[in-house]
Amino acid sequence: MVLKNFAETYPVSEFLRVMGTDDIGDKISAMVDAASTLQAEGQKLRDAKKESGMQKPLVEYLQLVAEHLPEGTRFIDTSHTVIRSLDGGHYTKPDVTGTKPGTIKKEAKDLRWPDAGTVFELKYKVDIFAPDPDSDKEGDEKVNGSIESLKALVQVAKNARSLLMASGSAHVYVVTVFKLSLARIFRFDRSSFCATRPFDLIDEPSILPTFLWRLYNPQNSNTLTRMFGADDTISVPDDEDKKKMIAAVHKHPFYRDHADLTSTEESLWILAVRSVKRGDGDSGTCEVEVVRCFTFGGVLSISDGLFSRATRVYRVVLEQDAEEEYPTIYALKDAWPQRFRRPEVDFYDFIAKHCEELVNSFETEGGDVIDPKPFLDSFAKCHGSVFLSEEHRQLLPCDDSLHQTQPPIKGANVDTDEARETLKHVARRHVRLLLTPVGAQLKKFETTKSLVEVIHNAMDQHRIVYNAGIIHRDISEGNVLFREVLSPQLEFDGFLVDWDYAEFTEEGVKQFNEWFPGRKEAARVDKSLKDMTGTFPFMAIELVRRLASRTLRGPAFDEADMAMISTGQSFAHGAHHDVESFYWLLIWIVLRHTDFLVKDELTCKNLFELVDDAHKHTWVHKNTLGRRTANPGLFNVLELFRSKVALQYPAAATTAAPVPVIRRRIGKAPPPAQSSAQVAVPPAPAVLLDHETILDDIEGSLQGFEWPTDDKAVELRLQDVAVVDVDRWEQERSWFTNSLTGNGSGATIGSKRGSTALDLDGNDEGKPLKRRATGTEEESRRATTRSNRSKTKN
Repeated sequence: MVLKNFAETYPVSEFLRVMGTDDIGDKISAMVDAASTLQAEGQKLRDAKKESGMQKPLVEYLQLVAEHLPEGTRFIDTSHTVIRSLDGGHYTKPDVTGTKPGTIKKEAKDLRWPDAGTVFELKYKVDIFAPDPDSDKEGDEKVNGSIESLKALVQVAKNARSLLMASGSAHVYVVTVFKLSLARIFRFDRSSFCATRPFDLIDEPSILPTFLWRLYNPQNSNTLTRMFGADDTISVPDDEDKKKMIAAVHKHPFYRDHADLTSTEESLWILAVRSVKRGDGDSGTCEVEVVRCFTFGGVLSISDGLFSRATRVYRVVLEQDAEEEYPTIYALKDAWPQRFRRPEVDFYDFIAKHCEELVNSFETEGGDVIDPKPFLDSFAKCHGSVFLSEEHRQLLPCDDSLHQTQPPIKGANVDTDEARETLKHVARRHVRLLLTPVGAQLKKFETTKSLVEVIHNAMDQHRIVYNAGIIHRDISEGNVLFREVLSPQLEFDGFLVDWDYAEFTEEGVKQFNEWFPGRKEAARVDKSLKDMTGTFPFMAIELVRRLASRTLRGPAFDEADMAMISTGQSFAHGAHHDVESFYWLLIWIVLRHTDFLVKDELTCKNLFELVDDAHKHTWVHKNTLGRRTANPGLFNVLELFRSKVALQYPAAATTAAPVPVIRRRIGKAPPPAQSSAQVAVPPAPAVLLDHETILDDIEGSLQGFEWPTDDKAVELRLQDVAVVDVDRWEQERSWFTNSLTGNGSGATIGSKRGSTALDLDGNDEGKPLKRRATGTEEESRRATTRSNRSKTKN
C-alpha cells in the first residue's frame, strides 16, 4: 500500500521552505550554540556499534534542542514502550517520541498517541530510499526494495498513521536516523508521503533544529500549542467555554441524565457551515453561515486508515444555538473523500427531495393522509457541507494547502493516463458536514429484537432510496445506526448514513439533473457502477470473488472468472449486493456481541478475515447456527435470510452416475465391481435478493415470536474476532486491494473493466431485480404499516 502512495524525495532546503520562510537564523544559532555538547554527542552517534547505541546520544541531543521550543515539549526514549493506536490496532514502539507543546510531564509508560507531536525511528544501517537508476533527474530516489527497507517503511508509516489518527492533523512528520548520523524527514498526509534527501546531523547541525522550530512554531498560528500541519479550523475551548456550552447541552433531558455522554475532557471548537432558510415558501432563499461547533462526549467514531477517508464523527452543539430553549444536537462528520467523488450532500439533498415527493402519495385504505413528519424526520439529513480548501473562503478563512493532499506522482507529472488515473483515485480534499440525528453504534443494542428492528429500518430506507435512484454501496457497521435519542413519534429507530460511496442509477441521474440543475451534472452510470466499493467484511460474496479474480491469483479465481474477464462481460454493483451486505452485518454483530451458538468452528475470524469468498459461500450453504429455543425469533430471521442469500449463489450438486449394464458370456468370470462415480449437476439459476422478500421475512419474525427482553449486547471477546491480528489483516487487505489499482483508500477499488454477467440494471440472465416506483401500492402498504407501528409505540 505505502509504495503506491510515494511522491518523491526533495532537497532539504526545498522541504523546509514549504514549512515557512520567516528569518529564524538567530533562533537556530541560539539553539545550536546552547547545545555546547552537540559535537560530542554527534561523535557518540558515529561511535555507536548498533542501533541501541544511537538511542541515548540522540535523546540527549534532542533534549538540549527542546529547551528552545514551546513549553511542554520533551523528547522521550520510548524504544521499550508500547504505544497502542486509538482503535486498538497497531502496537508500535517509537524509538523517540516528541511530545506536543503544553503536554503535562509524563513518564514513557504513561504516554498516549494524543500526547505525541512527532517521532524518531533509528536504523543502524538501513536507508529506506536508494538512487533511482531509471530517472534522468539528478538526485532522484525511489523506495529501496530490500526486505529491511520495506519493514522500516512500514514501521514509519504505522507511526504516521497513529499521529494522524490521534491529532486529526492535515499532515504529520516522522524522522528517521540511519547509518549513525544521517537523517531524513518524512511528511505524511491523507493520500501520500514524501521525504527529504539525506542530511548529516553532525556536519549540518542547523537542519534538524530548523525543522523542529518550524514544526513547533508554525507561521500565522494564534496559539502556542498548535503544530505545523494541525487543522487551523480547530481549537481547544477554555473552562468558561466548556461550562457555558455544557449548560446548553443539559437543556436536553436525555443528555442531562447521561453524564457519560457529556464529558468535556476532550472537547474542541470546530468551524463548519450551516444552511439557513431565509423567508417563507418558494420565495425563500437558502444562505450559508459559519458556525462554531462544540464537541462533547468524545469522538463518536474514527475510521482512520493511513491513506483513506479518515472519517471521524463528533457529537456537537453550536455556539450560535447556546441560548435557545432546546438547541439542536448535531453529528459533525469530518472526512477526506477522493476528489473525483460526488459531494455527499448531493445525495442527502436528493433523498430529502424524494421523500417530500413520496409522502404526497401516502394514503391509508380509508383515504386519510398520513402525517409526513414522522416519516421525513426518520431519515438522516445534511444541514451544511463545506470543502475547506475550495468553498466559503471569505466566510471560513483557512490555509488552502492544509485541506488538500499532495499528489503521489513523482514530479507531479499528470500528462500520462497512468498518472491521471492515480490522481483520480488518490487525490483527496477535506470536507465537513453537519448532520442529524446523532447515531449510536449497533454493538450497543439493548435487545436482539431492537437490533433486528434497526437492520429492518435501515434496509427499508435503503429500499426507498434505491427506488429513488441511489445505490448506497457501503452497508457496514458504522453506516447503520440507532438513533441516540429515541422518539416514539418517529417511524424508524434506526437509519442509514454515509453516502459518499453512493452512485446514481439511470433513473437517479435523470431525476437529479431535473431537481438540481444548478449543481454539477450527474453523469452516466455505466462506468461508475462498475467500481466495486464497500467495507471488506460486509461485502457480498460476488464482489469478494470478483475482486480476488482480478488479481489473477487469489484463491477465488477460477476458469469461469477468467472466461468472463476475457470476454468483457459487464458488471454493475447492484441493490442485491447491498441487501446481502445487511446479512453479513447482522451475522457480524450476532457472532461478536451475542451468546448465540455456532455449530462448528466458523467464527468471525475465518468468516470475515480471509481475502476470498470460500468461507462465506460455505456458510450460506450450511445451517451453521444452532437453534436456540430462548431466541427462536432471531434464529428464524437468520435462517430465512441465509437461505435467500444461498439462492443468490446456488451450489452445484452431485449425483451418482448410472452404472452401465454389462452382459457376460456363460462360463466367463464376472467383471470387476464398478464404483458409482459422482457427476456434477449444473446449479439452479440464481435468484437475486430483493428488499421486499427480506423485509417481509423480518417483519414476520418480529411479530410472530416472543423475543427475549434481557439479551443486551455482550462485550466483545477479542480472541474470537476477525481483526484481532490487525497488522496481518491490514497488510493482507492492503496488498490485495492495492495490487489491483493502487487506490490506497483501503475501502474502495475501482474496476478497470467488467467481469461478470450482471448488466447495469442488476439483471442476471433475464432475471429482474425487483424495483418499486414512487407511489406504488407496495409503497403505500409499507407506509401504512409504519404508521400503525408508530401509533403502537405511542
